[in-house]
Amino acid sequence: MYTALLILTIEPLLLSINALPKSLLIPTETRIMGSFGYIMTGQFLAFLLCKHFFITHKQ
Repeated sequence: MYTALLILTIEPLLLSINALPKSLLIPTETRIMGSFGYIMTGQFLAFLLCKHFFITHKQ
């Protein structure tokens, strides 16, 4: 349940971040998540992005 809520919380942020150039992606996403109280390592961020990709492209 917690994972589903986390994904629903992050989903709008990821969609807005996808419009940014790739060179800005990681620092920008880390700052946005940090402003919501998330402390993310690069490995955890990569995990979330992969999970988001597989969920949205599952069909």
